[in-house]
Amino acid sequence: MPHSVLSRLLAWFSETLPSSKTAELNEDSELLDSRLLDSVQIIDLVSYIEKEFNVAVDVAEVIPENFSNLRSIISMIERLSGSDSST
Repeated sequence: MPHSVLSRLLAWFSETLPSSKTAELNEDSELLDSRLLDSVQIIDLVSYIEKEFNVAVDVAEVIPENFSNLRSIISMIERLSGSDSST
């Protein structure tokens, strides 16, 4: 699941943000500290995650720790969907 989740998230970033910002994006790229995502884009991303992965993202989940990089977003999606690919 991680690769398919990662590729789908990368596709969203590519479609949403300028290519100059996403050219070297990877699982560990800082999204908040680098200001790649702003508050409006986070809301758009949450909406995308809910639709694309069929999960409900509670407002309590919208915290910096869950959106700091793609790895943390993938972890949140897996947790919310009940998947466990860490084995």
